[in-house]
Amino acid sequence: MKYCQIIIVMFLLAGCSSNPIVYNPSAIKEVGLAKVVAEPNKHYNTWIQFVYNSENVEVTKRGGWDHLLSEVTLEPGTYRFKVSCASAFSEAYPEVTVKLGMSKKYKIYCSITESENILGMTIDAYAEVIIKEI
Repeated sequence: MKYCQIIIVMFLLAGCSSNPIVYNPSAIKEVGLAKVVAEPNKHYNTWIQFVYNSENVEVTKRGGWDHLLSEVTLEPGTYRFKVSCASAFSEAYPEVTVKLGMSKKYKIYCSITESENILGMTIDAYAEVIIKEI
């Protein structure tokens, strides 16, 4: 029975994995591509939902019901990222536009601004996306 449970768990985990998304219509060598990796902070998980190029075309070719991305590899250029910032209690969908350089690696994460409500309790008031070169 124990082996059966292990096998079932292995199949479930294999079904949840996915190939990394690569957008390279110009067929640039892999070393010339930019890589963006989503990085959680202490309270929020960060996921890449959609990536749009400078012509406002969604480049990952996924539907709205597809899985969220933890990383994406893109050719150099200007892109707009729509990101999901999720905690146990709230979720936000901020966007950021950034120019990615050749052969660069970036981390993308959520930055949350806190405020107080009328009862004086600290709440998350605003979410923004930060992208930095690693």
